[in-house]
Amino acid sequence: MKDPAVLTEVPAICADDIIRGVFEGYYDGFRKTMALKTAMEMSLFGRTRHPVTASEVAETAGWDEVMTGLFLDCLASMGLLDRDGDCYRNSIVAETLLDPSSPRCQSINLEYGMKRLMRWSDLQSAVRDGPKVLPVAEVFGEEWICAIGESATGGAIAKVLAEIEAVVGLPHEGTFLDLGGGHGLYTVAFCSRYPGLRGFVFDKPEMIHVAEENLADYGCNARTIPGDFYTDDIGGPYDVVFSSFNHSVSDVSLCKKVRDAVVPGGLLIMRRHVYNGEPDPTRLLEWNIAIREGIGKGCQRFNGSWLPSSSEYVGCMEALGMEMLYRKMVDGGSELVIMRRGVPRDTNI
Repeated sequence: MKDPAVLTEVPAICADDIIRGVFEGYYDGFRKTMALKTAMEMSLFGRTRHPVTASEVAETAGWDEVMTGLFLDCLASMGLLDRDGDCYRNSIVAETLLDPSSPRCQSINLEYGMKRLMRWSDLQSAVRDGPKVLPVAEVFGEEWICAIGESATGGAIAKVLAEIEAVVGLPHEGTFLDLGGGHGLYTVAFCSRYPGLRGFVFDKPEMIHVAEENLADYGCNARTIPGDFYTDDIGGPYDVVFSSFNHSVSDVSLCKKVRDAVVPGGLLIMRRHVYNGEPDPTRLLEWNIAIREGIGKGCQRFNGSWLPSSSEYVGCMEALGMEMLYRKMVDGGSELVIMRRGVPRDTNI
């Protein structure tokens, strides 16, 4: 027999308050994600570069007119379209980041992020059976590096360059190495700002063609060097060695090799993952739904057995004669470090 008090007494936890006030927020995130995903998949933002009505979009695309109007209104409510009367056009956000003709378009980056997001649909399997284990080549493949490169065109490279220039004087001539340079766009930016620099991008043979394509697209005459910085010669020494989010500036076993690649008086500029407080549990769970070969379950984001503490790597570099010029947390999980090569504290090193 059910208790009538369930109907007559107001509970401490009211379902409507929680469902409408909390859970609906979760649902709305999914709704908006699917609206954005669908708009990108249907090439909507290429159709709304100029003012156009819902009926015009539906007619040219062969879509249902009523549903097209509802769809455009939804995107307008999300700030992705501007509506003026019956006409719609891309908002400044969509014009900059979602129109395929924009030089800052983030379609590859967003598609990659949504692909990761869709792994949540198989969370039950991960919880029951453990995470899916992916080959390293699949995790760190062309799609991954192209997404990172596209993300960097959205302003990240310009911000890093501006912060570096505010701290140190970069040479107008000499050599610049982008170590583990992946997409090669940092080399494009540095060599564009300082045309006297001769740029080099070092990365694995299977990845270097992405940099070569970007260098060609931007008309940059920098060279590429295929190799593995663990086993191959990285050349140099260089006037500036730059490395962004890879093992070369986190693994202490590479300290001497990286130091030797910098000319005396030259600069080592590092962007590094560091840990600052407890990880977000939701992001940590997502990181472990599918993991790459060689790492254990339950690991933190951007982690691995090769990654020491932030201070350990920097301390090793200082013992090798690298002088700290600048060190700053950029966000909750990364830092920018600038060092200059001087004389080792231990002359036997």
